[in-house]
Amino acid sequence: MQDSDQGQAGDFADTGAKLDSGVQLNLENLTKIDEKFQQLIDQLKVQKVNNISQLCSDWWELTDEDDYSIAKFEKAIKDDKVRRELRNQMTLEILSIAVVNYYTSAPDVLKPTHLQIQQVKSLLNYIQQNFLGAVEVILARLPNDLLHNNFANQLQNILKQKRNRKSKGSKEHPQQGQLSVRQMNDQIINILKGIIRQGQQAGANANMSAKRLFQMRSQGLLKSSYVTGAALRPLYVVISKTLKNLENSTLSQVRNNIIKASEEIERFK
Repeated sequence: MQDSDQGQAGDFADTGAKLDSGVQLNLENLTKIDEKFQQLIDQLKVQKVNNISQLCSDWWELTDEDDYSIAKFEKAIKDDKVRRELRNQMTLEILSIAVVNYYTSAPDVLKPTHLQIQQVKSLLNYIQQNFLGAVEVILARLPNDLLHNNFANQLQNILKQKRNRKSKGSKEHPQQGQLSVRQMNDQIINILKGIIRQGQQAGANANMSAKRLFQMRSQGLLKSSYVTGAALRPLYVVISKTLKNLENSTLSQVRNNIIKASEEIERFK
Protein backbone atom coordinates (compact mmCIF):
# COMPACT_ATOMS: atom_id res chain seq x y z
CA MET A 1 0.00 0.00 0.00
CA GLN A 2 1.34 3.39 -0.99
CA ASP A 3 1.72 6.17 1.57
CA SER A 4 -0.82 8.17 -0.43
CA ASP A 5 -3.40 5.47 0.26
CA GLN A 6 -3.03 5.76 4.01
CA GLY A 7 -5.45 7.99 5.87
CA GLN A 8 -3.85 10.33 8.35
CA ALA A 9 -5.48 10.90 11.72
CA GLY A 10 -4.28 14.50 11.76
CA ASP A 11 -6.68 15.41 8.96
CA PHE A 12 -9.52 15.67 11.47
CA ALA A 13 -9.81 17.38 14.82
CA ASP A 14 -9.58 15.04 17.78
CA THR A 15 -12.83 15.62 19.63
CA GLY A 16 -12.60 12.97 22.32
CA ALA A 17 -11.24 9.62 23.47
CA LYS A 18 -10.19 7.22 20.74
CA LEU A 19 -12.19 4.09 19.99
CA ASP A 20 -10.76 0.86 21.35
CA SER A 21 -8.52 -0.65 18.68
CA GLY A 22 -10.20 -4.00 19.16
CA VAL A 23 -13.48 -2.70 17.67
CA GLN A 24 -13.74 -3.61 14.01
CA LEU A 25 -15.56 -1.16 11.74
CA ASN A 26 -16.31 -1.82 8.08
CA LEU A 27 -15.40 1.53 6.55
CA GLU A 28 -16.33 0.27 3.08
CA ASN A 29 -19.92 0.21 4.32
CA LEU A 30 -19.75 3.99 4.82
CA THR A 31 -18.36 4.63 1.33
CA LYS A 32 -21.20 2.60 -0.19
CA ILE A 33 -23.85 4.50 1.77
CA ASP A 34 -22.46 7.85 0.66
CA GLU A 35 -22.54 6.54 -2.91
CA LYS A 36 -26.25 5.70 -2.54
CA PHE A 37 -27.00 9.16 -1.16
CA GLN A 38 -25.16 10.75 -4.07
CA GLN A 39 -27.00 8.60 -6.60
CA LEU A 40 -30.35 9.57 -5.05
CA ILE A 41 -29.44 13.27 -5.16
CA ASP A 42 -28.21 13.04 -8.76
CA GLN A 43 -31.33 11.14 -9.90
CA LEU A 44 -33.66 13.75 -8.43
CA LYS A 45 -31.67 16.62 -9.93
CA VAL A 46 -32.51 15.35 -13.42
CA GLN A 47 -36.04 14.23 -12.48
CA LYS A 48 -35.25 10.53 -12.96
CA VAL A 49 -37.37 8.62 -10.46
CA ASN A 50 -37.38 5.12 -11.97
CA ASN A 51 -34.47 3.94 -9.84
CA ILE A 52 -35.35 5.77 -6.62
CA SER A 53 -37.12 2.83 -5.00
CA GLN A 54 -34.24 0.45 -5.77
CA LEU A 55 -31.66 2.91 -4.44
CA CYS A 56 -33.69 3.29 -1.24
CA SER A 57 -33.84 -0.50 -0.93
CA ASP A 58 -30.07 -0.70 -1.39
CA TRP A 59 -29.63 1.92 1.33
CA TRP A 60 -32.01 -0.04 3.61
CA GLU A 61 -29.85 -3.17 3.32
CA LEU A 62 -26.59 -1.29 3.87
CA THR A 63 -27.94 0.31 7.06
CA ASP A 64 -29.23 -2.81 8.76
CA GLU A 65 -28.26 -2.36 12.40
CA ASP A 66 -25.97 -5.41 12.33
CA ASP A 67 -24.04 -4.03 9.35
CA TYR A 68 -24.21 -0.24 9.67
CA SER A 69 -20.81 1.00 10.80
CA ILE A 70 -22.27 4.11 12.45
CA ALA A 71 -24.48 1.83 14.57
CA LYS A 72 -21.48 -0.30 15.55
CA PHE A 73 -19.47 2.80 16.42
CA GLU A 74 -22.35 4.21 18.46
CA LYS A 75 -22.53 1.04 20.54
CA ALA A 76 -18.77 0.97 21.11
CA ILE A 77 -18.11 4.61 21.99
CA LYS A 78 -18.39 5.62 25.65
CA ASP A 79 -19.35 9.27 25.16
CA ASP A 80 -23.09 9.43 25.98
CA LYS A 81 -23.59 12.75 24.18
CA VAL A 82 -22.04 11.45 20.97
CA ARG A 83 -24.03 8.23 21.23
CA ARG A 84 -27.29 10.11 21.62
CA GLU A 85 -26.66 12.39 18.64
CA LEU A 86 -25.63 9.48 16.41
CA ARG A 87 -28.72 7.46 17.40
CA ASN A 88 -30.87 10.46 16.49
CA GLN A 89 -28.95 10.88 13.24
CA MET A 90 -29.61 7.26 12.23
CA THR A 91 -33.27 7.43 13.25
CA LEU A 92 -33.86 10.60 11.24
CA GLU A 93 -32.08 9.00 8.30
CA ILE A 94 -34.56 6.10 8.33
CA LEU A 95 -37.55 8.44 8.43
CA SER A 96 -36.11 10.67 5.70
CA ILE A 97 -35.37 7.84 3.26
CA ALA A 98 -38.93 6.59 3.72
CA VAL A 99 -40.20 10.05 2.74
CA VAL A 100 -37.88 10.18 -0.28
CA ASN A 101 -39.03 6.74 -1.39
CA TYR A 102 -42.76 7.39 -1.22
CA TYR A 103 -42.68 10.93 -2.53
CA THR A 104 -40.86 9.94 -5.70
CA SER A 105 -41.08 6.22 -6.48
CA ALA A 106 -44.69 6.12 -7.71
CA PRO A 107 -45.41 9.50 -9.36
CA ASP A 108 -48.29 8.06 -11.39
CA VAL A 109 -50.11 7.07 -8.20
CA LEU A 110 -48.81 9.33 -5.46
CA LYS A 111 -48.44 12.77 -7.02
CA PRO A 112 -46.41 15.10 -4.82
CA THR A 113 -46.55 18.83 -5.45
CA HIS A 114 -43.60 20.85 -6.74
CA LEU A 115 -43.08 22.16 -3.20
CA GLN A 116 -42.99 18.63 -1.79
CA ILE A 117 -40.40 17.57 -4.38
CA GLN A 118 -38.26 20.56 -3.44
CA GLN A 119 -38.57 19.58 0.22
CA VAL A 120 -37.43 16.06 -0.62
CA LYS A 121 -34.39 17.39 -2.48
CA SER A 122 -33.52 19.58 0.49
CA LEU A 123 -34.05 16.65 2.87
CA LEU A 124 -31.70 14.45 0.84
CA ASN A 125 -28.97 17.07 0.94
CA TYR A 126 -29.32 17.44 4.68
CA ILE A 127 -29.28 13.71 5.46
CA GLN A 128 -26.19 13.22 3.29
CA GLN A 129 -24.43 16.05 5.09
CA ASN A 130 -25.55 14.68 8.45
CA PHE A 131 -24.23 11.26 7.48
CA LEU A 132 -20.90 12.85 6.54
CA GLY A 133 -20.88 14.68 9.86
CA ALA A 134 -21.21 11.31 11.59
CA VAL A 135 -18.41 9.89 9.43
CA GLU A 136 -16.25 12.83 10.47
CA VAL A 137 -16.92 12.04 14.14
CA ILE A 138 -15.96 8.40 13.57
CA LEU A 139 -12.71 9.16 11.77
CA ALA A 140 -11.72 11.62 14.49
CA ARG A 141 -12.16 8.88 17.12
CA LEU A 142 -10.47 6.01 15.28
CA PRO A 143 -6.98 5.02 16.45
CA ASN A 144 -4.25 5.64 13.89
CA ASP A 145 -3.80 1.98 12.96
CA LEU A 146 -7.45 1.75 11.86
CA LEU A 147 -7.05 4.79 9.61
CA HIS A 148 -4.29 3.17 7.57
CA ASN A 149 -6.43 1.59 4.86
CA ASN A 150 -7.83 2.52 1.48
CA PHE A 151 -11.43 2.97 2.65
CA ALA A 152 -10.41 5.40 5.39
CA ASN A 153 -8.55 7.34 2.73
CA GLN A 154 -11.63 7.32 0.49
CA LEU A 155 -13.76 8.66 3.32
CA GLN A 156 -11.29 11.43 4.03
CA ASN A 157 -11.36 12.45 0.37
CA ILE A 158 -15.17 12.40 0.38
CA LEU A 159 -15.22 14.68 3.40
CA LYS A 160 -12.76 17.08 1.79
CA GLN A 161 -14.87 17.22 -1.37
CA LYS A 162 -18.33 17.42 0.20
CA ARG A 163 -17.89 18.77 3.71
CA ASN A 164 -15.26 21.47 3.44
CA ARG A 165 -15.51 23.66 6.54
CA LYS A 166 -13.44 26.40 4.94
CA SER A 167 -15.87 26.92 2.07
CA LYS A 168 -19.19 28.69 2.27
CA GLY A 169 -20.93 25.76 0.63
CA SER A 170 -23.39 25.84 -2.23
CA LYS A 171 -25.85 28.61 -2.92
CA GLU A 172 -28.74 26.33 -1.90
CA HIS A 173 -27.15 25.09 1.34
CA PRO A 174 -24.45 27.61 2.29
CA GLN A 175 -23.78 26.42 5.84
CA GLN A 176 -24.28 22.65 5.73
CA GLY A 177 -20.59 21.79 5.73
CA GLN A 178 -20.11 23.76 8.94
CA LEU A 179 -22.94 22.27 10.99
CA SER A 180 -22.48 19.62 13.66
CA VAL A 181 -24.52 16.40 13.78
CA ARG A 182 -26.66 17.89 16.54
CA GLN A 183 -27.39 21.01 14.48
CA MET A 184 -28.13 18.95 11.38
CA ASN A 185 -30.47 16.73 13.39
CA ASP A 186 -32.43 19.84 14.38
CA GLN A 187 -32.62 21.01 10.75
CA ILE A 188 -33.87 17.62 9.57
CA ILE A 189 -36.47 17.46 12.34
CA ASN A 190 -37.84 20.83 11.21
CA ILE A 191 -38.02 19.71 7.57
CA LEU A 192 -39.78 16.47 8.49
CA LYS A 193 -42.28 18.32 10.69
CA GLY A 194 -43.07 20.66 7.81
CA ILE A 195 -43.54 17.78 5.38
CA ILE A 196 -45.88 15.78 7.61
CA ARG A 197 -47.84 18.89 8.63
CA GLN A 198 -48.55 19.77 5.02
CA GLY A 199 -49.23 16.16 4.10
CA GLN A 200 -51.64 15.58 6.94
CA GLN A 201 -53.51 18.79 6.14
CA ALA A 202 -53.80 17.76 2.48
CA GLY A 203 -55.32 14.38 3.34
CA ALA A 204 -57.34 15.39 6.38
CA ASN A 205 -60.57 13.47 7.00
CA ALA A 206 -59.88 11.07 4.12
CA ASN A 207 -61.71 8.02 5.44
CA MET A 208 -62.64 6.50 2.08
CA SER A 209 -61.15 3.34 0.63
CA ALA A 210 -58.15 3.56 -1.69
CA LYS A 211 -60.31 2.47 -4.63
CA ARG A 212 -62.88 5.18 -3.96
CA LEU A 213 -60.22 7.87 -3.54
CA PHE A 214 -58.64 7.07 -6.90
CA GLN A 215 -62.05 6.84 -8.54
CA MET A 216 -62.97 10.30 -7.31
CA ARG A 217 -59.60 11.70 -8.38
CA SER A 218 -60.01 10.29 -11.89
CA GLN A 219 -63.43 11.95 -12.03
CA GLY A 220 -61.87 15.28 -11.07
CA LEU A 221 -63.64 15.32 -7.72
CA LEU A 222 -60.47 15.21 -5.60
CA LYS A 223 -57.11 16.92 -5.86
CA SER A 224 -54.06 14.68 -6.24
CA SER A 225 -52.57 16.24 -3.11
CA TYR A 226 -55.59 15.03 -1.14
CA VAL A 227 -55.12 11.44 -2.33
CA THR A 228 -51.37 11.56 -1.70
CA GLY A 229 -51.98 12.88 1.80
CA ALA A 230 -54.46 10.11 2.53
CA ALA A 231 -52.22 7.39 1.09
CA LEU A 232 -49.19 8.48 3.07
CA ARG A 233 -51.05 8.92 6.35
CA PRO A 234 -49.48 5.75 7.89
CA LEU A 235 -46.03 7.16 7.15
CA TYR A 236 -46.90 10.56 8.62
CA VAL A 237 -48.16 8.88 11.79
CA VAL A 238 -44.93 6.91 12.24
CA ILE A 239 -42.79 9.99 11.66
CA SER A 240 -44.84 12.12 14.03
CA LYS A 241 -44.78 9.55 16.84
CA THR A 242 -41.06 8.91 16.38
CA LEU A 243 -40.17 12.60 16.50
CA LYS A 244 -42.18 13.01 19.71
CA ASN A 245 -40.28 10.12 21.30
CA LEU A 246 -36.96 10.48 19.49
CA GLU A 247 -34.71 9.94 22.50
CA ASN A 248 -36.37 6.64 23.41
CA SER A 249 -36.87 5.13 19.95
CA THR A 250 -34.61 2.23 18.98
CA LEU A 251 -33.46 1.73 15.40
CA SER A 252 -35.15 -1.67 15.17
CA GLN A 253 -38.45 -0.23 16.39
CA VAL A 254 -38.33 2.58 13.87
CA ARG A 255 -37.44 0.26 11.00
CA ASN A 256 -40.25 -2.13 11.94
CA ASN A 257 -42.75 0.74 12.16
CA ILE A 258 -41.70 1.97 8.73
CA ILE A 259 -42.18 -1.54 7.31
CA LYS A 260 -45.70 -1.70 8.78
CA ALA A 261 -46.54 1.73 7.36
CA SER A 262 -45.17 0.66 3.98
CA GLU A 263 -47.48 -2.35 3.92
CA GLU A 264 -50.46 -0.06 4.39
CA ILE A 265 -49.27 2.41 1.76
CA GLU A 266 -48.81 -0.35 -0.81
CA ARG A 267 -52.59 -0.65 -1.03
CA PHE A 268 -52.57 2.68 -2.86
CA LYS A 269 -49.95 1.71 -5.44
